[in-house]
Amino acid sequence: MIKKKEIQELFNNYNNLSEEQLDKLLALIIKEEKQRLGLTLPVEFKIDFDELNSKSAGGDSTMDFNNDKKQWQYTVRLNGNEWYRQYLNNRNKTYSNGNMNYEASLDSLYNLIARACHEMRHAYQNEMTRIKSDLSNPEALIWLKQELVVPDEKFYRESHNYSNMPREVDAYKYQYNRALDYVKTYTDIEKNNPEFYNSLVQTANNNEKKNVKPLEDLTFIVNGQEISASEYFNQNMTDAFKANGVTPEIIKRSILRYEYNLDGTKKSLEQLMQDKQAMIDGLDKSLSNYQQQVGRIENIYDSIIKNDSNLQQQSQQADENKDRQPGYSREEKGTVYIEKQQQVLNDYSGKKIGNRTTTRTTDIEKGTEVSDTIGEIEDDSGNYKINEKQQVYGGELQLQRKEITKFNKITGQNEQYVYQKDKNGNEIYYRRAEGKLTFRITRNARGTTMEHYDNGQLTDTFEYDSNGNALIGQEGLDSIDDNYIENYFETNIPYFVAENSDLQMQKSTVETRKLGKETLDLQNGDKKMDDVENELEKQRAERRPPQQQTEEKSFKDRMRTYVDFNNEAQEIKNQVNRDLDNGTFGQENSKSQEDYNPEEVDDDYVL
Repeated sequence: MIKKKEIQELFNNYNNLSEEQLDKLLALIIKEEKQRLGLTLPVEFKIDFDELNSKSAGGDSTMDFNNDKKQWQYTVRLNGNEWYRQYLNNRNKTYSNGNMNYEASLDSLYNLIARACHEMRHAYQNEMTRIKSDLSNPEALIWLKQELVVPDEKFYRESHNYSNMPREVDAYKYQYNRALDYVKTYTDIEKNNPEFYNSLVQTANNNEKKNVKPLEDLTFIVNGQEISASEYFNQNMTDAFKANGVTPEIIKRSILRYEYNLDGTKKSLEQLMQDKQAMIDGLDKSLSNYQQQVGRIENIYDSIIKNDSNLQQQSQQADENKDRQPGYSREEKGTVYIEKQQQVLNDYSGKKIGNRTTTRTTDIEKGTEVSDTIGEIEDDSGNYKINEKQQVYGGELQLQRKEITKFNKITGQNEQYVYQKDKNGNEIYYRRAEGKLTFRITRNARGTTMEHYDNGQLTDTFEYDSNGNALIGQEGLDSIDDNYIENYFETNIPYFVAENSDLQMQKSTVETRKLGKETLDLQNGDKKMDDVENELEKQRAERRPPQQQTEEKSFKDRMRTYVDFNNEAQEIKNQVNRDLDNGTFGQENSKSQEDYNPEEVDDDYVL
């Protein structure tokens, strides 16, 4: 967390804040959370001593239409009779407990900040379900289902249903971490009173263990019977659509469209898979975050299937059918899935020229996926050994490496071709003949460099900027595209068509006697380039004059669509859409942190 001067000045007196100072501190924290969570609407912050107390609520967060200002806003209220008043009563109070000095004032302030963060997380949930039309957070679909299905305060509060509401569980998880961040960042308590700080950490951990559970463990009591929360939502969505006036237009313009047809019926597994593939096919593969975007799309549809028992059964059946495909096998070890696919490789005439085996290991709990492919090809030009590896974490590419070793029947040479790309988009390709470098291409944030070698000695160097335009261009090549390096590598592989098949006598396709050190490093899990690559990079950097880096332009924000479930403010919806068209939506919130003057804040805080 980055320190803010105004917050720090108030925290310097955390054990004896006046009521006015406490109001200002909470207002600044609300604003900090607004910025961190990326909320687009204004936030009005209030301390409530009456209504919330009568409801036995510690706080409240709603999305309301402000008739005076003719705009939507988030209203966040904290119960003045709960942690707020407790802090005022505990100012300057410290108790000894063994070796620990228990600071009652900071403990109460921590709880009050946690509650503020909790309610701001609810505002974020409303942002994800009411304004954002894309699944920036896969949990948003569950939050929206809860909003539609459980408008009844009685059901929300009775039995243990409240603590099992997905929105509440998410808000609790958020509040504990954020409140500790504020204490750790703005006080020296961790250093000066570690026993007390550790007690705060332990309390937060205990509360999180008690109140934060995975979605699949959340259950409701309905008519005395226990039912999973996600199943209860799914069973009642049809009635909820009718009760809330959800029209085809609303489904089309909201995140509901991922899981539901425009008529309100649920999509089948086949439809979901088709939609998923269509979204992936529509991505630009040249994007630096292509793999991350693919992972994000997969997370969206995986979460939809995971949260519906019927879809899970269909998916399991599909997996069983897939298991019966030629050459395919799947093994489950807890949260780890190991899939293996064997394929025969045929040339353009249908003649078999090789085979390959791909093993994909997916760890659902850790969010990792590792794919290994080994294979061999033989044609008139030579004998090829193929070795490919890809590592993905959280849907984001960490490392991609492809390697070919070839015995060239025409020249009699042993050749090696290597392509590698890391999580930062850095790429390298090189070719060796009889162990000596002949050609090399590298790409990083500065641009692309091509180097030609003769018997291992550098002969020519060509440079291209970060946009692929020639600075010192190779003859006939004025520009290169984003896929140039990987495509260059692929030209060394003979054309083939892969066909799934059971391979009977699959022999090892990696002869380490013929491979370089980098291949052995890769097999041992070493992600670094080999010594000769690093040395060449160092030499090239020393002889090349520094170039100004071109700042990559960020992509435009996705269009935000407001969905009015109650049909009570069509005009404001139209205004938001006009603002979107004009590019002015949300500009009323563009003031920087430095523009904010806490002295100007009155009883109600509008941020």
